[in-house]
Amino acid sequence: INNGHANWDMEKVHADAKALKVLNPDLEIYPYFSASFRFDRDTYGKTTFKSQWYLKDKDKKKLSNAKGAADYVDLSKKAYRTWAVGIIQDWMTKAPYSGILLDDADQIGGKKKQWANKLAKKDITDWNNGLTALVSEVQQAIGDKHVIFNGIAGNQNSGLLTVADSAVNDDFCFNRAKAT
Repeated sequence: INNGHANWDMEKVHADAKALKVLNPDLEIYPYFSASFRFDRDTYGKTTFKSQWYLKDKDKKKLSNAKGAADYVDLSKKAYRTWAVGIIQDWMTKAPYSGILLDDADQIGGKKKQWANKLAKKDITDWNNGLTALVSEVQQAIGDKHVIFNGIAGNQNSGLLTVADSAVNDDFCFNRAKAT
């Protein structure tokens, strides 16, 4: 069985999910999809992803995550969300998944003041509304499968629980000194 995102190869991830299900038929398996970013190493949908779906700042430059390994996608764009939902729907047919884990489902703006320097307030609102729309659209598209999001810490984005099945918080893994 592969590890570390199976070297970013979704076909290997699907094969691993099938192998794990053989080992334990009761196991629930959720592939990972970043709600906020497109990573440099992502291979899924590479030929159909459009560069105009990246989130751009006031100077029309792509916005990247803190590590520079991924760029924000513009969740306010319905065409991007439709593409993402299509990718996830396809994955649900490739292996015995119980649903999807939407990682990086953190709202932008709020207490994170750096956003005010990069985006207009309307763009922040539209992006956050797009995040909620993405989670809702994924939920509708995959039917009775589960949608779990990671992003309840920090911004305390509990509003997504109205459109998702549950949330996880991996913040304690990265910020153990803050854990209570």
